[in-house]
Amino acid sequence: MEKIGSFLERFKDIAIPDEAIRNNLSDIILSLTGEKINFRNISIKDGVARIVCSPSIKSEIFIQKARILKEIQEQKDIKSPIIDIK
Repeated sequence: MEKIGSFLERFKDIAIPDEAIRNNLSDIILSLTGEKINFRNISIKDGVARIVCSPSIKSEIFIQKARILKEIQEQKDIKSPIIDIK
């Protein structure tokens, strides 16, 4: 009989759903800037998160960009592929 660990090893590298990553980014932006971004206004491609919002909110996000990216990388439960925000 095989151990459960060997069975679960197959699922170790399954990608996190895109929606969970976008929700996580939206929550981080809310906590650092106070601005709520709907996860539907965030798209992720090739490690770059593109956010559709007003210019004033976008400016606030870019002011906090380094802190937002640091928070994303420090998340233990969700490993995010985001390396840049545009």
